[in-house]
Amino acid sequence: FFVGSEFSQNWHIPAHWSTGTLPDDILADPTSVNVGLSDAVISDSVLHRDVRVDNSRTVTVEAGSFLSVLNSLNINDGYISGDGTVNVKRPDPAAIYGGGQNGFVGAKLVRAVTSSGVFRFPVGSNGVYAGVDFSNISGSGELDVKAHSGAYPNPNLPTNRLQRYWDLASDLIADITLHYHDSEVVGNEANYRVIDANTSAVFPTEIDTVNNTATYRVPFPTTNRNVTLAEA
Repeated sequence: FFVGSEFSQNWHIPAHWSTGTLPDDILADPTSVNVGLSDAVISDSVLHRDVRVDNSRTVTVEAGSFLSVLNSLNINDGYISGDGTVNVKRPDPAAIYGGGQNGFVGAKLVRAVTSSGVFRFPVGSNGVYAGVDFSNISGSGELDVKAHSGAYPNPNLPTNRLQRYWDLASDLIADITLHYHDSEVVGNEANYRVIDANTSAVFPTEIDTVNNTATYRVPFPTTNRNVTLAEA
């Protein structure tokens, strides 16, 4: 039988079961969990069918740890933080519910995607939502996104640049929309363009200064890229 707390321990750590091993039914049929009574910490690799975080609770995924979700992730009123990875494996735009200032992923977020629909990555950091949306995706695969607070540390970038950047990893071509907050803008927002934070390459960008979004198209596949916004 389970000897840990449903809302604060990991179902998939053998030591949390009285036998010291995972039951066969847990291995064959991953659990669904609702983190709503207290915050939780994941310090291992765990697999759940569905995960719901609500009541403004936070799940922390520690560095080197993985939270894999087979079906759906609900963060309408809850947060996932940490230096680990969240992996949502169902390639469906509806596999993640919620996301915004009241609930986002601060850890690296990996999603299975297809060419159909808009795949939202409700990420953020330092208490601020900074989601990324992918549309018109060139095929199927996985996309990785992590949001960071502060200006990207490259002295060759323009001084007037967003106090925010994102890590993107993909082998797919797509239209990408970046969401940011007014408080992160430095300089003339209307002149912002998406910039590769490492190479300083500038991408044609559609800026919406009312909704604080920047949309651009990835012109070629890239394994890893850091992007930010700056006057260009």
